[in-house]
Amino acid sequence: MDDRLKKFAAVVEAGTFTKAAAMLHISQPALSVAVDKLEKSLDTVLIGSVGKKGVELTEAGRVVYAAALKHRAVDQNLCASLLYVGDEKQRLRIGLIDNAAQMLCEHEELLQTLETETELSLEVSDSTSLRAAVRSDRLDIAVVVADDAADAKLQIVTTGYDCMALVCEADAASEFQWLLDNAQQLPFISYVQRSMTARVAAKALERDDVSVRPTLYSTSPDVMLMMVLRGRGAALLPEKLVRGQLASGRLVHLRHGGRPYRVRRRLSAVVLRGRHISPQLQALARIIQL
Repeated sequence: MDDRLKKFAAVVEAGTFTKAAAMLHISQPALSVAVDKLEKSLDTVLIGSVGKKGVELTEAGRVVYAAALKHRAVDQNLCASLLYVGDEKQRLRIGLIDNAAQMLCEHEELLQTLETETELSLEVSDSTSLRAAVRSDRLDIAVVVADDAADAKLQIVTTGYDCMALVCEADAASEFQWLLDNAQQLPFISYVQRSMTARVAAKALERDDVSVRPTLYSTSPDVMLMMVLRGRGAALLPEKLVRGQLASGRLVHLRHGGRPYRVRRRLSAVVLRGRHISPQLQALARIIQL
């Protein structure tokens, strides 16, 4: 894609010249000059104004931005197609949140296919970090907790759901259930507050009038599970992670409103906007629908 088009698209997507320049690792004056040269070469004004709501494009600017996206898609699809040339395997870089990683491991046939057909690398992290990695093209696809905020650089391949169960250690179950039944604060092991899962959990707990008192914050559900098993508090954890301990009786599923308390978490498989969606990416994205 023409370098000036690339820089113009970056300004539109970042919302300001300052953010776009930082993203492109160039100075703001150099970026302004590039956009100015593009406008002069086209003999038209592309950007009407830049304000708190981002860049306001002129009608010509919207046409040029659409063309920039098409050019980007052509470039990316060409690069993706070239990966199939020769005997080299296609590189496939996958990012997964905790529960999605477990979903993939449970689909052994799909995992074996990906390992056979591609040069596979996996990264397990939080949704915010994984989105940033997709935006910067360090990952080809990521399965993350869905975010309602629009992101101009990402496109959603598919969406699905998983469930989190409110669980506690068996010996603490009577005490914790009493606290829950009597609207008392429940000792609670939480995801770190900046995480998307913490936001989903907090919104659900507030909606359902479940009062909690955080005793520990963690980015790792495995660490949270270990703390729950030590009686440090209750936690909302992916059902796939805790079903073995529930079956063995080491954990108890706490009840609220007459039923085991669950929170649904919406997941999305996201890629860089305009990226070629290979059969391997499509197959991976479907794990959150199964």
